[in-house]
Amino acid sequence: MGSLFKEVSLRPSCNQRISAGNGRTLSFAEYGQPSGEPVFAFHGAPGNRFQLLGTHFAAEELGIRLIVADRPGYGSSDYYPNRELCDWPVDVAAIADFLGIQRFGVWGISAGGPHALVTAALLPDRVTRVALAASVAPRMHMETMASAQELKAIENVSERKIKWTANSWIALRQLASVIPWPIARLFINTANRQLMDDKEFRATRSIERNEFGKQSAEALAQDFAILMAPWGFELSEVRQEVTIWHGTADTLVKPEHGELLSTLLPNSNYHKVEGVGHLVAGSLYEDMLMAAANLSNSLRT
Repeated sequence: MGSLFKEVSLRPSCNQRISAGNGRTLSFAEYGQPSGEPVFAFHGAPGNRFQLLGTHFAAEELGIRLIVADRPGYGSSDYYPNRELCDWPVDVAAIADFLGIQRFGVWGISAGGPHALVTAALLPDRVTRVALAASVAPRMHMETMASAQELKAIENVSERKIKWTANSWIALRQLASVIPWPIARLFINTANRQLMDDKEFRATRSIERNEFGKQSAEALAQDFAILMAPWGFELSEVRQEVTIWHGTADTLVKPEHGELLSTLLPNSNYHKVEGVGHLVAGSLYEDMLMAAANLSNSLRT
């Protein structure tokens, strides 16, 4: 199956590019059924369009047309400085217009969650439904729940520290590719280890990792900064139905983020997934795809 995913990743449909604002190149992939229900998926950080490669055959079977774009600086999309969260819906609309798609669902994973929410808020006539997996919540709201020690840690996050962390994350991802899996798995969070033991899952992550470019660390640092800053819109502006999944064993984005989002979003459904870590999307992506596409569970075989 790993070779099949490699074949899919080389298709022209998975390596599309358009010209976005300011002469930038914006790249994206399409998975699943070309004539299916359209869903835009937004990858985590770091990541790129191949992060969702493993969902291709499931999306095809479910009748979903899944579009995954590289955010600026990731994959083949050009980086640009001073990007803000509210800039992202403009890029999404540009791809949708290019593909002739008027209305669509959105699915955000981890750092992609806020990008899904801002797209729903600023494109209310185009976004139909929202699915979130291990999404980050706004810093301003999380601070009200933080301890004095946690608040001090947040205040001490400097631009230099953000860049250092981003470079370290990318370096660790690259290092993981040369360490034999029996050894590498010892450093994986126990809650994520079962999923990472799947050879097909690791094969798709390897393809994703190979797409990390020279600006991936810069893009990751920018993502960190964007998520730490005010988001530029209110969660109350998201009027669409939002379905949220968060693992109780998530140590990267703690479950409190999902719980907080469920209370602040006016129309949300919250699924607490017991014993699952940050990679909750890796085991429940079919449910998330169907929620974003507004498909019935009865379609599952």
